[in-house]
Amino acid sequence: MVEKKDKKFSEGLYFNESDKDFIEMRIGINKKQLAVWLKKELGNPNEWINIDVKRSSSNPSKLYGEVNTFNPKDKLGSQDRKNIDDIEAIFNDKTDVPF
Repeated sequence: MVEKKDKKFSEGLYFNESDKDFIEMRIGINKKQLAVWLKKELGNPNEWINIDVKRSSSNPSKLYGEVNTFNPKDKLGSQDRKNIDDIEAIFNDKTDVPF
C-alpha cells in the first residue's frame, strides 16, 4: 500500500498567466511570507525545494504552487538505499585529497 502524504503548498509565491506571448508566467513574491516559509523549510534535509505549478480544478484561471515531495529513495529497498547513502557520503567527504 502506498502511503499518501499530505500536500504542502508554497507560501509567498503567486503564479499568474501572462497575456503576452513572450512571457510564459508571472510570479509575484511576497518577500516576508516567502522568508518565513523558507525559514520553516530549513529543517528539511533536502537541499532543494521543487514546486509544481498547478491549475485549480475549481477555478481554471487560478494557478498555485504545490511542493513536490517525491523522493526516489522512498521507492528503494534497504540495500539500495544504503548503497546510495554510501556513494553520497563519498562525494560529501570534506577530507583533503593526499595529492
